[in-house]
Amino acid sequence: MTADLPGEESYLDDEVVALWCLHAHRLTAWLVSQQIPEDLAAGMTNDAFLVLRREWNRIRDGAPIAYTYKVASRLALRHWEKRGRDIALQHRLRLERPHIGADVFEAYRNRVVLRTALAELPRRQKEAVTLRYLQELTVEETAELMGITTGTVKTNTRDGLRALRAALEKADADEKE
Repeated sequence: MTADLPGEESYLDDEVVALWCLHAHRLTAWLVSQQIPEDLAAGMTNDAFLVLRREWNRIRDGAPIAYTYKVASRLALRHWEKRGRDIALQHRLRLERPHIGADVFEAYRNRVVLRTALAELPRRQKEAVTLRYLQELTVEETAELMGITTGTVKTNTRDGLRALRAALEKADADEKE
């Protein structure tokens, strides 16, 4: 801040400090009554008086304390807007987060059942299902690797998937009993 006369800046600081001494505790209490945490309210009060100091030459003859409350209320509003966005984000993340517990157990159980059922398949069905669904090869690529026709790959894949589906259904039925 530039001063018009030597020593005027110090005098301006003294005026703002005097107002701070008289009103800071009231402003902080008001912010706390607006549900702002006390430590944050004290910081907002100091920030509001810093803005008052910066604008002192313009505000001095008007209503400097009302101006300070206005600045503090804007700081509080920004706090609550940010807090609302944070809460909304946390809520959205909580909704998007997969439920851990039964789902994890179910996935693990299914993996064990599938591995067991896959091991019990005839060699050609096991190979066809593994190449098609675990290694994600096309029917043509699978036929070439296995040295059989595409129709035979499709038949072996179909029969293997039926056997795996039946094994999962049997495991579900056993679990319900």
